[in-house]
Amino acid sequence: MLIKEEGKQVGTLYHYTSISNLMMILDTNTLYNRRKNICFTRDQNFNSCDREISGLDCRLEIDGDSLSNNYKIEPYSDQKIVNNDPKKLESEEKINEETISPIIPYIKKITIYNMPFTNNLDEKIKRIEKRKWEIENIYHIPVSLEMK
Repeated sequence: MLIKEEGKQVGTLYHYTSISNLMMILDTNTLYNRRKNICFTRDQNFNSCDREISGLDCRLEIDGDSLSNNYKIEPYSDQKIVNNDPKKLESEEKINEETISPIIPYIKKITIYNMPFTNNLDEKIKRIEKRKWEIENIYHIPVSLEMK
């Protein structure tokens, strides 16, 4: 009798970061947080809500199912962000590790946003467009630029 074990069904997770951090993530193939608390959200529009967070120019779309095969993913809620405001509620997940490496195999897509609080956007887009070919053709990760 063949018994098939299924992995945990986590679905798509999102990790928001700056363009400069994105470059570091890709260059090192590592997602890093020295506090051993790497956070993700299930909210693909996390950055469009009125949040007191800036510098989240990029969204990494992560294959949570594959990630959960190698890392323990736990539910998490950041009360500093939520503050009981229904518009700011989110579904967060976290991994209690300092690094996820390699991270590139788990990245399904990268989206770069033009948002009102983005500083030096033209310069940042030029930097990312120089790397777009590399990201798409070497890392095999689609990149899109979106205006919000």
